[in-house]
Amino acid sequence: MFEGGAAWATRTPDDYLVTFDDFSNVPEYLNPDASFKLKLTKNTNILCGHNYNGIVQTLNILIQHINVGRKIKLLDQVPLFELVDFADKVQLKNGIVPKLNSNIIDYWDQYVHEGVKQEALDKKYLVPEYD
Repeated sequence: MFEGGAAWATRTPDDYLVTFDDFSNVPEYLNPDASFKLKLTKNTNILCGHNYNGIVQTLNILIQHINVGRKIKLLDQVPLFELVDFADKVQLKNGIVPKLNSNIIDYWDQYVHEGVKQEALDKKYLVPEYD
């Protein structure tokens, strides 16, 4: 998903992100000072504004990197994800809920923590898709 190549060799630690397909695969030696930008774990609640928008911002950094090469090759650019305004407690009580990107929630549900999609549907943060 990320076209990084040997970019790690020319960057400082703040300029690159370590990504894995499963949280249990992240070796401790890659994070000796707990400096991962988002400090995500399998149990992180991504249905709150700070965490969800942090994931969006991180994905957008990766997409922007991919788009640099795509622009040079005159290819269509990958669209960025949109940040979401999260309602406060009063707004939530009045029925105003955030509308989350179903792709982010689907992937988190499948690869990180099963049940997040159902929780988002229950909270009406996602609109069920009909075929």
